Amino acid sequence: MRNNLATKQELEDIKTNAATKAELNEVKAEMAKGVAAVHQAIQEIDVIVKRLEQNQEQQMQLWLRQERIIDMLCRRSIEHETAIADLRLAIKG
Repeated sequence: MRNNLATKQELEDIKTNAATKAELNEVKAEMAKGVAAVHQAIQEIDVIVKRLEQNQEQQMQLWLRQERIIDMLCRRSIEHETAIADLRLAIKG
């Protein structure tokens, strides 16, 4: 049974190494600050991501508009080439 009991020196060592309630509260407060900082960083990143998504959507809309314009210009160009070819044939004929 004596083997299971702590000696006075072991008890003193435990007391020396044990954290006080104040130290534990200090650690908790520091951890809370850390958690708050991480939460703030996450919110800032969320705002940035939303802004990037909006920019990406705007760029996609711009790209689609440019594609429609290019398609329209290509059609006009083909129509003009056909009209020029018809005029050349009429002039030769």
